[in-house]
Amino acid sequence: MEEPEPAVVRAAMDGDLAAFERLVRRYQARVYGLALAIVRDPGMAEDVARYSDFQHGCIIWSPTTDAVAVRESVRVHAKMLTAPDIPLRSMASSMLEVYLTAEVGMKLLTIQALNLPALNDLEVGECRQGQTTAEQNELFRHRGSVGEHDVAVYFVRSTDPPLNGCAAHPAGRPSAVVAQGASRWTLAHEVGHVLGLVHVNDNDNDNDRLMTGNGTGNITNPPPDLVTSEAQTMLNSPLTI
Repeated sequence: MEEPEPAVVRAAMDGDLAAFERLVRRYQARVYGLALAIVRDPGMAEDVARYSDFQHGCIIWSPTTDAVAVRESVRVHAKMLTAPDIPLRSMASSMLEVYLTAEVGMKLLTIQALNLPALNDLEVGECRQGQTTAEQNELFRHRGSVGEHDVAVYFVRSTDPPLNGCAAHPAGRPSAVVAQGASRWTLAHEVGHVLGLVHVNDNDNDNDRLMTGNGTGNITNPPPDLVTSEAQTMLNSPLTI
């Protein structure tokens, strides 16, 4: 195997994204091949090889999408009361697709099944930040070992009133809920709220935006947009690391 240039390695270790991306481009196919030989599953091998972390960010890559440098990543843990109609992996891929436009990565760290039938049709009230129901508070106690700077997303059968999702959560427990019938963009939308994003002004009626207030099922021209101010809010969040 060809040895990398020492100067490029030193620059990458010092946080130079361009230098690190150069290394990833050179060796990504070999890393993927090694992962595939170990796990013997193309999709899993891509996940194994997708992230290369370093001092000031990471490179996300796959054999089909090339290398993309990101500055921060949000760490997500899925808690499954009811599996969504759109597979979790598809939701996570859609979330990553739109978050990369803001130089933010997404890492789905754990998936846990929860047997909580009394909370599977979850009362969410007005779904306003800082205002949570007794059922939300009870559900969000089931964080397990999820870190204080990680986001727990609970997949339920439905909400009352009926919504695609809700990101209202108690202080110190960054969490969101996604309903079974949610769209492919709901996970990204609700975690966006947890990171500090708000709905697009209703007067704009902009369904090209991830944070549209008209429902993620009405998003047009996918992937939806994140504007510069929203990207900066995400990067400034204590939940992007």
